[in-house]
Amino acid sequence: MELQTIYAELGVTRDVYEYGERVLRGLRERFDAIDRTAEHNQGKVLAAMRKNRVNATHFAATTGYGYDDAGRETLERVYADVFHTEAALVRPQITCGTHALTVALSANLLPGDELLSPVGAPYDTLEEVIGIRPSPCSLKEYGVTYAQADLKADGTFDYDAIREKINPRTKLVTIQRSKGYATRPSFSVAEIGELIAICKKRKPDVLVMVDNCYGEFVEPCEPSDVGADMVVGSLIKNPGGGLAPIGGYICGTRACVERCAFRLSAPGLGQEVGANLGLLPSFYQGLFLAPTVVAGALKGAIFSASPACLRQARNGTTSFSPSSSAAARRCSPSARASSPPPRWTVTSPLSRGRCPATTPRSLWRRAPLCREAPSSFPRTGPSASRTRCTCRAV
Repeated sequence: MELQTIYAELGVTRDVYEYGERVLRGLRERFDAIDRTAEHNQGKVLAAMRKNRVNATHFAATTGYGYDDAGRETLERVYADVFHTEAALVRPQITCGTHALTVALSANLLPGDELLSPVGAPYDTLEEVIGIRPSPCSLKEYGVTYAQADLKADGTFDYDAIREKINPRTKLVTIQRSKGYATRPSFSVAEIGELIAICKKRKPDVLVMVDNCYGEFVEPCEPSDVGADMVVGSLIKNPGGGLAPIGGYICGTRACVERCAFRLSAPGLGQEVGANLGLLPSFYQGLFLAPTVVAGALKGAIFSASPACLRQARNGTTSFSPSSSAAARRCSPSARASSPPPRWTVTSPLSRGRCPATTPRSLWRRAPLCREAPSSFPRTGPSASRTRCTCRAV
């Protein structure tokens, strides 16, 4: 069966298929660069696994205390080698990215210390962790203060403000690599490296933690290669390769990671305890696949955000068919005004660049999904249900 025939059975017309192929041809250079990055990162993962002699015995499940778990300890050495750090903490007991960040912060900040964010407001779920929004057990409750240097209007670092904010009490600087739900750009590793250098020059003993969620394997190097004392992330995002069902990681200096282990388990226990509960195969396999999975996600995002596709979206269509196609004609304002609402509809927030999770539902509007559903699809009601975006904490 020809590929176009398969697509036709899925409801993708020849016009849509050919339009997509034209877009892909224009993105070939960018996609080739992504493939080169994926190959580089795949080499790092393979080299780390080979160095630590990963084998089938490391997939064995443990329960109870988890003492002498060779697979868990080997996985942490693999992560340390991949991220070029002294040590790593990789555990299913870390439930999400926010949990990993909380462990790293609370382990390395003491009463009287100050936390600085030089990249503006932190990720939403960290506001209660820090104490910006009141919450039991926040850092603020334990005597840790917080300072913030906002970004400039163009989204770049305000180095003068950052230098001014760093003071003798500044113990840790936290940098969020990804834009999250904000409208600012995400930061490259080179930009993060420059920021770390400025902070360390101002206060050489300051610790720098990078929230690496969504950033792993996007570039050939990581923030730990440019001076970060800790890089922190979630296994249910990039490094889990879509296979890890739970978990988080903290990679960094031995001193920082050791404190994180004591905070995660208990003083005196640290990394010695923590059963893997049979999850190590998905952790190892997910890490092995992660460079390729991340590359595919990047390509999909770039394809969807290409100017040609965005023009179609701005014109009120969600398909990629040319303006001369029947689907596009059905999506014209005049056709929509004289026709009943389409059977397949979606909802979207009014404000572009804002996540539905932070948009009041009263501001949502219904947008037509101008695409005929395949005949094999079950019939549904007049509209699809509206759901909020999933945040890091859930």
